[in-house]
Amino acid sequence: MPSYDTYAELARIRAATDANLAYSQLQANQLSNLKHTMSTIDGEIAAVRQVQGEALAVQQALLQREVIQGQIEEFIFQTEKLVGEFSLPNCDLPPSTRFFLLKGVTEYAQRNGVSTPVIRGRDNKAAFEKVMQSVETLAKKLQREPEVREAIAWANEEQKRAQAARNKQQAKQQAEREKAQQARQKRIQQLEVRYSSLKNKTRKLAISDLPRIYMEAAGPPVRRVFGWATVIVPEPAIHVMLWFGLFPLIPFGLIALAIHAERKYRSTHGDSLNEMRQIEDELNAILADQSVEGPVTGIVLHSEPGGV
Repeated sequence: MPSYDTYAELARIRAATDANLAYSQLQANQLSNLKHTMSTIDGEIAAVRQVQGEALAVQQALLQREVIQGQIEEFIFQTEKLVGEFSLPNCDLPPSTRFFLLKGVTEYAQRNGVSTPVIRGRDNKAAFEKVMQSVETLAKKLQREPEVREAIAWANEEQKRAQAARNKQQAKQQAEREKAQQARQKRIQQLEVRYSSLKNKTRKLAISDLPRIYMEAAGPPVRRVFGWATVIVPEPAIHVMLWFGLFPLIPFGLIALAIHAERKYRSTHGDSLNEMRQIEDELNAILADQSVEGPVTGIVLHSEPGGV
């Protein structure tokens, strides 16, 4: 169902079609006061609903609020004035303008739950029921006017066109979201493949590889030292002592080799590591994008693959 603002806009358009000056005066006075009262009631009801979850609890809370009770009394008073002016035989407003404004008041009360259960006091309840009945009766009377029936048909067509435009816009936005989602998925897949390739390329050495690498790197120098020593001191006892004397140096050699391997690793794969970090940043930006709908494929990110 249309809101009060929608009905008020329809009333304004119909009055403008007839070049009616009375509507401008009405809008500056009674409609402005009525709209302010409605806005205040809306704020009070919204504040209560944020705290109270159940409908009965909302009603009880509204009954205890002095502000909203005062505004409901003002709403009744402003609506009574509106009905009184619209009922005058010499009312200058077009019947369709009056009809749409009255329908807007009825729709506002129904949409926002303004009814006797949330109104305190028997007199106020009776006044509310009376004025809303007057609104309904006058609206039905105006609806019999040919100009009003024509305006209703016009409003229905306008609503259909507006709904068709909204549907078209929503379909376009949905298609754009789906296209963007597909592009993100494709980009994520590309980044996954590239990241996996770089990860394999920059894989560090495992602990089990160190003895082999150590022997390959340190073996020739050590053998040369032993060769010189056996030439200078050929005695078997000294030869054995030299061998055992070098064993304590093996841990220091491993540490030095690890440091050297790390430096060589970074100098060799520096560009690849930087590219991996850039991929991580881009993936994190995609995953953090609030417009992403549905799950996306993820990968485990490590800028420097595990190992030594």
